[in-house]
Order: sequence, then C-alpha cells, then structure tokens
Amino acid sequence: MHCMACSLNRTIPDLSITENYDHWRKVAIAKRRLVAQLVSLGLQLVLKSVDEVCGLAFDFVGIDLEGKSPTTG
Repeated sequence: MHCMACSLNRTIPDLSITENYDHWRKVAIAKRRLVAQLVSLGLQLVLKSVDEVCGLAFDFVGIDLEGKSPTTG
C-alpha cells in the first residue's frame, strides 16, 4: 500500500536512468510537501482513479532510453 502522496502517481519516469532518478527524488519530496499542506488545510484529496473528472493524479515523465527529453504542450 502506498502513502497518499504516492497513490496520486499515475505515471513516473524510468528510474533506471540516473538523471530521471535524481529529478524524481526532488519532485517526490515537493509532492509530499504539497499533499501535506493540502491535508493540513482540510482539503479532500480524491484519486483520479476514483473520480475521473475531479480527481487528482500526477504524470511525471523524464528522459527516455534514447536520451530524448519529454515534450510538453
């Protein structure tokens, strides 16, 4: 079973790539702080898997095996 912060992960980068692992560690720490702050404010966190429309999920991507950085848009 995952903690609340980790249960919000829908996609994580390939952690076998060192650069992704380093970035992921920083993002995971920030995400845990965010979740703790939201909970302390009394806000309800609903998983996207529970409520597709209003739920929360994180999709974190990183460099792929070919060395290509992710694109956003």
